[in-house]
Amino acid sequence: MPIVLTHDNKNSHSERAQMKLPENRVILCWTLIIVTAASAINLIIVTANYDLANLSLNKLDFTVSKVTFQNPLSNASILVGVTANNTVNFDGLKATHVIVSIYFFADGSTLFQDKPLAGYSFVDKPLAAQGFTPLSVIILLTPSNATNLQEFKNQNSGNVTANTTVTVDVSSIVSSLYNEIQLRTGIGTQYQQPQNVSLT
Repeated sequence: MPIVLTHDNKNSHSERAQMKLPENRVILCWTLIIVTAASAINLIIVTANYDLANLSLNKLDFTVSKVTFQNPLSNASILVGVTANNTVNFDGLKATHVIVSIYFFADGSTLFQDKPLAGYSFVDKPLAAQGFTPLSVIILLTPSNATNLQEFKNQNSGNVTANTTVTVDVSSIVSSLYNEIQLRTGIGTQYQQPQNVSLT
């Protein structure tokens, strides 16, 4: 008499499900470990970069490198050169706006002191890590202001000093493992420095 073998499909499915359950738990466990490790690494990176950003912002310095009277006869303007000095090895700083207020003096006399000339520039320029970055602002002059400045310069044999107040807005980008975080407010994000520079 032939022997008929029967197979219980329900038991087979149940056994396979029981075998897969531990495998799924192992995969889930490793996934959690990887995510936790990545989060920890990301936190370390963000913290380190945030500290560098604050250090860089606190040590950042701006110097007026030149003040030049351009085209005195037509379309006169004043070119103000500003140099940013970032002494920290952090490349996430960016100068966004530069504002300049300026008047002139020579031998006890002044020009535009009561109403200083002003200029504004949207620069949006990254500041080099451990290096210098040139910035500039052009102040457009009315014909009467250009004439007054030229006469003032002639009267003082060209020995005129510009009293400048420079305001620079700086933003910082803190890089993380996944993206970049924009820091627009915080310690030292705006710099204002008065300086005297010879007019050329």
